[in-house]
Amino acid sequence: MKLNSWILLTVAQTALAAPTRPTSVVVDARSDSPASWTRLDAAPSPDQRFTLRIGLKQGNLHLLEDELLAVSDPKSASYGQHWSPSKLANFFAPSDDAMTSVQRWLESSGLDASRMQPSPGRNWVQGSVTVAEAESLLDAKYDHYQHTSDVHALGCNSYAVPAEIRQHIDLIHPTTHLFAPRAAARISPMASKSSKSSKAATPAIPGVAPQNSTASCTALTTLACLRELYNLNGYVQQATSQNSLGIAEYTPERYIQSDFDLFAAEYIPSIVGQKPFLASIDGGNLDKAANSSSGESNLDVQYACGLAPGVPTTLYQTTGSTVLVENYNNWLDALDSSYCNSTLDGTEVDCGTAPLTNVISTSSPYNPSFPASCPFVTTVGATETVLSALGGYSEIASAAFPSGGGLSNIFTLPSYQAEAVTAYMSKYSPSDSGYNTSGNARAFPDLAANGVNFPVFVEGTSTPEDGTSASTPVVAAVITLINDARIAAGKRPVGFINPALYSTAFKDAFNDITTGTNQPTSAFNPTDCQAEGFVSLITKLKSLGTPDFAKLLPLFLALP
Repeated sequence: MKLNSWILLTVAQTALAAPTRPTSVVVDARSDSPASWTRLDAAPSPDQRFTLRIGLKQGNLHLLEDELLAVSDPKSASYGQHWSPSKLANFFAPSDDAMTSVQRWLESSGLDASRMQPSPGRNWVQGSVTVAEAESLLDAKYDHYQHTSDVHALGCNSYAVPAEIRQHIDLIHPTTHLFAPRAAARISPMASKSSKSSKAATPAIPGVAPQNSTASCTALTTLACLRELYNLNGYVQQATSQNSLGIAEYTPERYIQSDFDLFAAEYIPSIVGQKPFLASIDGGNLDKAANSSSGESNLDVQYACGLAPGVPTTLYQTTGSTVLVENYNNWLDALDSSYCNSTLDGTEVDCGTAPLTNVISTSSPYNPSFPASCPFVTTVGATETVLSALGGYSEIASAAFPSGGGLSNIFTLPSYQAEAVTAYMSKYSPSDSGYNTSGNARAFPDLAANGVNFPVFVEGTSTPEDGTSASTPVVAAVITLINDARIAAGKRPVGFINPALYSTAFKDAFNDITTGTNQPTSAFNPTDCQAEGFVSLITKLKSLGTPDFAKLLPLFLALP
């Protein structure tokens, strides 16, 4: 009816002037196709349908860090008083005005509330539209794009919204951003979610290192080696059944229970038969497929459970997506119903169905700087074991592979990290122009742990594995044991630990890493970036150091 009215008024221009479109402002624009994407000549059909998602500006985001620090900073009177999911959703929800204004705009464009509905967290409005409707709504021209991997997507070079609506919108998808498909399926058990080097497989049971041996930790990093390196020996778990640990995996990675039992029989027989609880997300399963790999999943579960034996463990198994960010989005959807429905590929998702655990370990299979560079996660780098000049073992920055780390180009320097980063940059600031040397950038990782020569059972064979994906479950297990002690003492789990880790009280609770760099080497991969790396300084392996459990435990127990 609106279109017909406009035509009639145009014809009768001597009687009435044609109505004008509200003044629009461009939300985003690009001049060319994103890298690895090609715009196809064949235009999409005007009737083609897709899910359009409008991200509303959340409220109170300027208070996010302050509120997080209030429950995470040991100096705060509110330390440990973590918010409920409903309080979080309500506090950061878009304003009522934002929701009302956007819905009125959509209704005036023929997209009423029955078609464009808010997500549970009220931070998205979404629904099925045609290409023609989206082009009219956003003053855009949609095209088909093809990725070099043969993945196809809809997108446009620019889009606009009415000026009075712009203040309420963060982004609209799909539009100018085309998300790269995830990495090709890993078909070797030696493949990993993080940088790794290849090694020959070692014999199957009996293994190469006895259960309690620390005689050759430079050759193989066994559970016994890790307990010695991080001062875990002697701790007796007290609240095992009340504790929890989570491990996130993404299909085609596939955990194998029989391999866990082989590992347990070799290194910690008391947990043979222990099984993680499978939290299937969007159909995630452990079925063997032609392109499946088990090296990563087995590594994560074997070492996390080996260092924190008996703790109820949840395996978050997420169906692999062709879109990089979807794996994380789908996982977050399942953890938090208020976040849910922000998935970007239009598929049905599990909303808030997965159980929450006290600690979750996840590794990045795709982008080494996200989510690692996010200031609201604890990021782990990798070390390796060497013989100490004073006897025994010490650690250096991993030379077996580039373990990542650096300065974010997206996230600013969080206040809890300011003193440490300023001190580091005053001693060593990279000269390479590619680095963010503004002095106001999030630095990562936060902690480090050994990540070289982990014997992992994969399809019945013990295989040495490397990677920061080995380091991460080790740190997760250490924090899980700290939670065990706090729960036994009648206290809450630690929650977000970064403000505590960087506080003055914790400065001596880590093993200093003073040798090495995270610079990629041609020995690892001749095509790797050869940019200048970040050197290790006293108390810094591009991080605070590796954890000393015996020193961390009393500090965390002393907190409310």
